[in-house]
Amino acid sequence: MADPKVSRKDYYHIVFFYIRKSWFYALLIAGALAVLGIFGLPSGLLRPDTGEPPAYRWDDPALESFSGMVRILDSSGTVRYRGWITQGAYTGKGQVFDRQGMLVYEGPLSDGLYEGPDGCLYQDGSLIYQGGFLAGQYEGQGRRTRPSDGLVSEGTFSGGSLNGKGRELAENGTVLLREGTFSQDLLSGSGKEYRPDGRLLREGSFTDGLLDGQGTVYAADGSIQYEGAFRRGVYHGQGVLFQNGAPIYSGAFRDGLAVGFGQVFHPSGQVLYTGQVYDAKPRADAFLGLSIAEVESAFSEHWQLYSCEEKTGVVYPTFGLIFVTDCPVTFRSASAEAADVVPPVQTDMAESDSAAIPAVFPGTVIAQDGGKERPMPPQPETPEGETLSPDTVHSDLVICEVLSYREPLPGTVQPPANAGRTGTHASGWREWFSACARGEALEGIQTEKTGTFVIRFRPQTMRPFVPVGEVTAEGGGIRTTTVYYEGKEQPLWYQSAVRTEAAQS
Repeated sequence: MADPKVSRKDYYHIVFFYIRKSWFYALLIAGALAVLGIFGLPSGLLRPDTGEPPAYRWDDPALESFSGMVRILDSSGTVRYRGWITQGAYTGKGQVFDRQGMLVYEGPLSDGLYEGPDGCLYQDGSLIYQGGFLAGQYEGQGRRTRPSDGLVSEGTFSGGSLNGKGRELAENGTVLLREGTFSQDLLSGSGKEYRPDGRLLREGSFTDGLLDGQGTVYAADGSIQYEGAFRRGVYHGQGVLFQNGAPIYSGAFRDGLAVGFGQVFHPSGQVLYTGQVYDAKPRADAFLGLSIAEVESAFSEHWQLYSCEEKTGVVYPTFGLIFVTDCPVTFRSASAEAADVVPPVQTDMAESDSAAIPAVFPGTVIAQDGGKERPMPPQPETPEGETLSPDTVHSDLVICEVLSYREPLPGTVQPPANAGRTGTHASGWREWFSACARGEALEGIQTEKTGTFVIRFRPQTMRPFVPVGEVTAEGGGIRTTTVYYEGKEQPLWYQSAVRTEAAQS
């Protein structure tokens, strides 16, 4: 008898058969249990989910056809890559590890190469670059840190180097060193360099990291030290040197040295000299063979005149220079207008017999042979207020020698530092002129100021021969003679420059 509570809805109609739904599900469950009994549960269902992508050995052939998230292990089982692959190639976001399992790179990849924006490269666990990559090299905006010293470079990279606008910072990015346009990690174009304290050091046009073109160098206190042209990092061309913010030289430079035509300034701004220079100082040897008139036109300082026998020295104390002429020089005395010419003082000894004796002044005595002494002979009277005669033609007074009584003559050939004496001579007007210009006591000479700018030197008679050691050197058609003080570690007494005979001829 049929169950009145069962209807056709409780059966599945399969071909010619009707199967009750409750029996169908019972059979389905029984079949599943049978399969599990034979094959067991999948391993992934028996352990908790770790969130790790599937792992493959690097040489697993299955990688060639796999796309998605994976972990790739080397032969020792160390994870060398974690991230996305496309048919076995590292493509997409991923992480690359070294043999010790330390992170080397994190970011976008394409066919196994670092490529894309915002990649991170590490070395020994430290971030050394963050930014754009292309084909495994730095490309685009980025920030690079050098592990050895913490130097940070940031800006536009191309081909693995800083190329374009950027800057460099020391101490892991805390101290700005350079900024501007770079090429191959070096400033090339407009740029600036800074001192560690943040003060500006250099600015201008750079090539390969060196100033090349117009630029400015600053002193430690921030004041300008040099402004002008550069070549390969050194002063070259027209420029201005400064001291404490004030110009001291303006003119030509060559290979870092102020050489050529220029002007030398007083710190107040007054022009002291205009002409040929060497190391920003008057090149005095350039005036050999020229005239007193040409010397006067170059120096703004008023000269002093030293007169000794047939030699007249035109002295410029600011630069420690004496220009010597042996041309006849005439003086006029304000108190004796009729005396147009004051003849040089004559002695009863030839110039070759001149020598140094202890300093003497009017009223003193000098030593004679045998230790006896006698009063100094009377001196001729010299009119006061002497000056150059207005009839003097300054262009006719030719410079035959130049003396420097403070330092070596700029630009002339110098003797080697360890050079020995090459000769001796008796002290004379050169020694006296130099000593008087320095305000030192004179030996073997009496001086008298006969005018505002005129000093007369009057050698004494019976002068014993006292040799003075000298060192000579020749070069560029100039012979320099250097004389040092005896008994001292070669402090310069003076240096003299004359033209050699070959140059004169």
